[in-house]
Amino acid sequence: MLRFLSPEWVAAFGEAVSPIEVPETGADAGLAVRHGEFATCVMARTESGDTVSVTLTVAGGRLTASAGAARDAAVTVRVGWNDAIAFMAGTWAPTTGLAGGRAQVRGDLCVLRATGLALEAVQPYLFALREDTGY
Repeated sequence: MLRFLSPEWVAAFGEAVSPIEVPETGADAGLAVRHGEFATCVMARTESGDTVSVTLTVAGGRLTASAGAARDAAVTVRVGWNDAIAFMAGTWAPTTGLAGGRAQVRGDLCVLRATGLALEAVQPYLFALREDTGY
């Protein structure tokens, strides 16, 4: 069983989504995502109060994940554990998280939205990983 957001989980996530081409951003996308390359850092507070980070990058039509926080991410979102699970599942609603005070976002919200769309696109390929993940 892989622990959610552990380095092993991040590697398995990357393997699962590596062959998947994510949809291009639309013409109405913000400038930061229009060229199709951007990064989002997700910082999650565990139940014990520690912080675990993962950086999601879209480049060349592919979504990749790396453990840790990238300094060059266009947006950083800080969320609780359950919101991190929803974020990685492509079901997290930024407006609800922000309005409810459960999330802190620094950076370009267009990048956050584009990352959410990329995560939605890869979900069908993550069934085995979800089954093998301990939260």
